[in-house]
Amino acid sequence: MALRKAPERNDYSKVTTAIQKSFGNLCEHPAFAAWKKEEPLAAGDLVVVNNSFIFRSKVTTHKNQQFLACEVEKGDEFALEPVVVEGIRLNVDLKRIPCKSKKRPACESLDKAVERELKQLGQLVFLLAGSVEDTVRIEEPIEDAVFISVVLDPRLKSEVQIEDGAICVKRIGNEDQVWEAIKTKLSGEKMPEPTEDLKQKVGNALESASGRAHAILRLPSLAKVSEPSVLDSIVAVLTEQQAAYAESLSKCHGEQSHDADGYNNMLRVAYNFTSDATSFLRLLVSICDLKPIVLWCTVGEQFKLSEAFRALPWARSRYKASLASYEDIVGDARNRAFHRLFPFTKPIDVVLPGSALTDVRLRIFSEYSKKKENELTYQDKEMVDLLREFTITREHSVPSGFWPRNDDVMRATIEVFEAVSRTLKLLLECVRT
Repeated sequence: MALRKAPERNDYSKVTTAIQKSFGNLCEHPAFAAWKKEEPLAAGDLVVVNNSFIFRSKVTTHKNQQFLACEVEKGDEFALEPVVVEGIRLNVDLKRIPCKSKKRPACESLDKAVERELKQLGQLVFLLAGSVEDTVRIEEPIEDAVFISVVLDPRLKSEVQIEDGAICVKRIGNEDQVWEAIKTKLSGEKMPEPTEDLKQKVGNALESASGRAHAILRLPSLAKVSEPSVLDSIVAVLTEQQAAYAESLSKCHGEQSHDADGYNNMLRVAYNFTSDATSFLRLLVSICDLKPIVLWCTVGEQFKLSEAFRALPWARSRYKASLASYEDIVGDARNRAFHRLFPFTKPIDVVLPGSALTDVRLRIFSEYSKKKENELTYQDKEMVDLLREFTITREHSVPSGFWPRNDDVMRATIEVFEAVSRTLKLLLECVRT
C-alpha cells in the first residue's frame, strides 16, 4: 500500500518527501501487508511505527520518544503524509491505536517536526558525511652518519623515496622494500654496505612512526559535501564483501561438503562482515536515538533489515532477531571451522585419585600489598594451571538455510547504510540553505 504524494509546501519539502518515500517503502513490505491483514483497520485509526527495530544490546543511548505514525483513511489508504507522535510506549514494530481510544496520543505535523529537528540537528551528526584525509606526515629522527630521519608520507607517489638524508615511505608494512632501497642508495653512491645497526634503527623508527600515524576526518563544509564520505567508503567495502560472500555461497550452497574452499571463504567473509557491520549498526541506532529525523528518512530500509534478521532460521527460540544472536551464530560457525584442532566436543572432567594433590596449603590474610599471595597451593599446581588453558569452541550448529538468508541480511544492511548516507547529504543541504 503506497502513500499518495503530498504537494511541496516549504523549504524542507525534500526532507518530508524523503520521509514519505521511505515510509511508503515500509508500507509496501510484505511483512507490513501481513500485519495489516490481521488488524481490523478502520478510518481514523492511527498506525504507529517503532523507532528502534533492533534489540538494543550494547547500545548506550536511550530510545527516542518520537514515533512516526499515519492515520487510516477510507479504504486501505493512509493520509497524505505521516505525522509524529510521542508519549506512548511501543515494544512492537507496528501498533494500531483505534480512533476512539482514550490513550490516543497528540499528533504533530511532519512539517513542524522536521523544522524543529533541523534547527537542533547540530554539526557532529554530519561526521559520517565527512571525508578522511590521509595526508599527515610523520618524521622520526635517527642517529646515523648518512641518514637523518625516517619519514612516513602518504602523499608520496612512489613506495620509497630517499633524498637529503631522509628515508621517506608511503606506508608502513614492507621493511624489506625499504631496506632494498637503502642498499641501492648506498651502492649507487659507492658507500659501504649498510650495517645491522642501521637496519635496527630504521626498523625502530618505522615502528615508532606507525604508532604515531593517523589520518584526519573533517566535518563537511556547508559549501560542499565530501566525496567519497566516510559512510560511502564503508558502503564500498561492505559491497565488495557481500559480492565475495555471494560468489562463495554459489559455489558451496552453504554446505562444506559441496565445496570446502568456498565454504571456508564464505565463513571468513561472513565473520568479517558481521564484526564490522554490527558495530556500525549499533552506532546508527544511537544516532537515530539522538537525531530521530535520520530514522524517519530511512525507516523503510531499517524495517526491511529488521525483517531480514527476523527471517533468519534461528536454531532455538532464544535466538531472536538480535545483533548479539546473529554475531554468536556467525562467530561460532567460523571459530568451529578454523579453530578446532582437538577432537573433543565437550568439557572434560579429570578424575583424580585422592593422592594426586599433596602438600595442599591455603594462605589468607596476607598484607594488602601482597594480596596475590592469598591462594591455594599444592604440588604440581603449575601443571594444573597449564592444563586449564585448553579450551574447545562452542558446539553450535547453524540452522539449515541460514547462509542463503544471511545474504539478504548483508544486502539489507548495505541498503540501510546507503540510505543514511543519502539522508545526511540531504540534511546538510537543507541546513545550509
